[in-house]
Amino acid sequence: MDYYPSRKCHSDLTAGGPPICLRICGPEEIKCHKGWEKKQFGHCWTCCLKQDDDDGDDDGDDDDDYILLK
Repeated sequence: MDYYPSRKCHSDLTAGGPPICLRICGPEEIKCHKGWEKKQFGHCWTCCLKQDDDDGDDDGDDDDDYILLK
């Protein structure tokens, strides 16, 4: 019996939308887990979910283009 049916569920939660970020404020650069990337908002550092089409370069995205989790 599969107790985790969500493994077979596809979600478009982050497809084409703004990245999702943790609502934390680190005073300096922080290390993020695999699948996450560090992002600075003003004086705060946090981790945001990487997007599949991320090519690794920072093009200076506006802070309003991110969703912060509570």
